[in-house]
Amino acid sequence: MGKLMQTRIKVLLLFTFTSLLSVAQQNEVVSNAAVAEKIYLQLDSKIYTTDKTIWFKAIVTNAAAHIPTKLSGVLYVDLIGPQEKSLKRRSLN
Repeated sequence: MGKLMQTRIKVLLLFTFTSLLSVAQQNEVVSNAAVAEKIYLQLDSKIYTTDKTIWFKAIVTNAAAHIPTKLSGVLYVDLIGPQEKSLKRRSLN
């Protein structure tokens, strides 16, 4: 086998390897996106006073399929006050 042929084979193998690596990286990005979650919080009112109870419902969905999921297991909900500080935190299982 001549040097020119060996060089062509090496270039072809290098090209094939980098192409496969690129495809593998693209698949990894897709698989990470598949496990992303979206959180929807439904409240019982738009305005609350200090004597009013806040009722809410949380729905956690798979970001890609938009179906309910229990992947994370725990959801933290914070009540943020006017000074942008957390006044109360609830964890939901």
